[in-house]
Amino acid sequence: MQPLVGLGMRRIGFSGHTRYEAGFLPNVTFRPIPSLWGHPAGAASNPADAKFLNETIGPFVPVAGQ
Repeated sequence: MQPLVGLGMRRIGFSGHTRYEAGFLPNVTFRPIPSLWGHPAGAASNPADAKFLNETIGPFVPVAGQ
């Protein structure tokens, strides 16, 4: 699996900066959070944002006891 770079994304936001920076990191895939909430999307307070984060980042997070 490849490492992941993500950021809450709005129509006006910092996703362009993160996309640019990800281009300098080997084996990185930029996956913006498809949310209208910007940076707070990373807190997963919206059910759709939580679903995206769990499905996208979940495989990279070890589960305790496994």
